[in-house]
This record gives sequence, C-alpha cells and structure tokens, in this order.
Amino acid sequence: MFEWDAGVRNQDSEFADLDNECEETYTTLLEEKQASRSDLSDKKGQVEQKLEERKRGLAERSRTSKLWLTYMKMVKVARMLILADRLGSWSRGLSAVGECLPTFGAAGHFNYLKSAYMYLQNMSNLETRNPEVFQKFQEGFHVIHRTDQCCAGLGADLVTSPDFNHHAFTTSEQHKDKYRSKNDQRQFRLKEA
Repeated sequence: MFEWDAGVRNQDSEFADLDNECEETYTTLLEEKQASRSDLSDKKGQVEQKLEERKRGLAERSRTSKLWLTYMKMVKVARMLILADRLGSWSRGLSAVGECLPTFGAAGHFNYLKSAYMYLQNMSNLETRNPEVFQKFQEGFHVIHRTDQCCAGLGADLVTSPDFNHHAFTTSEQHKDKYRSKNDQRQFRLKEA
C-alpha cells in the first residue's frame, strides 16, 4: 500500500476492499493461477473511477486542490506527448495534442490553439488524402530514431534545432580574423544575437 493512498483507504472502505481485490488478482496473475488480465483491467477501471470521484470531490471543496489537480492533468498531458514521441506512436501523439487544446486556450496562446487545431484537422483527413504517408506515420516514421533502442524516438524539431543553433551562432569567416581570441568571439556572438 502506498502512503498517498492511505487517506483514501481510511475514508472509503469500499475503495479499500477494491484495492485488496486488485492486489489478490495481481498476485494470482503473477503466480499463474486462474486470474486473467481482463479481471485485473476490470479492477483497474473500478479503481480509476473511484479515484476520479475522489478528485472531483476534492476539487469541489478546495480551490487549492482544484489548482493542483489541474496542474497534475497538464503534467500528464506533457508526459503523454513525450511518450508518444519516444514510442513513435502517432495516434497517441494526436490524442495528446487534442488534450493540449484547452490548456492553450486557457493560457491565451491562441496561435498555438489555432495551429494545433488545424494540425489535428489535417491529420484526421490524412488517411483519405495521402494513404502512403498515413501508413508511414502509423508505422512510426513521423519521429527520428538515432538508435534501434525502444523508446528512442525524437521529434524532428529536437533533432534539427541543435544544428540550426550551431550554424546561427557561428561567426562568418571575415569576422573570425578580426576577433581572434575566444573571449572576443563570444562577445561578438552575443552582440550579433
């Protein structure tokens, strides 16, 4: 039992019973007895439902709780975006971008909101407009893999920006003679930026 879950268990005996059932199902599954994965996923769904009810109750009673739950949701969406890139899961990435739309609107980032909305619209039509590209994206070719390791996908923006920054902040050949020392070159780059 986790410490964070002790308060919920003490206040809700039904949740405590459900938690114990999940633990028993998981143990029997590990020991390869009669429990199945579907039993465990059913229990997981029930636990998630109970936790969501608890979160709603907390959000209604306290503005601080509501703020923290909103923050946790934003972090969850950010993690979904990163995981989608790492796994090369295009559908998961689209889902995560869709989850970002309310945050963009609430934060006043209307250009991001408009761009993300248009991106989702274009990608929803991709299967009919360009089936070959759609198939490649489904296979994970929308991210760049520098190695063959699992979870090693990187978005194109993360791969190309270091190269761009390297070239953008390098002084031209005619100025290299003028600014010979490292300190002079650094100061020149700062002035030019």
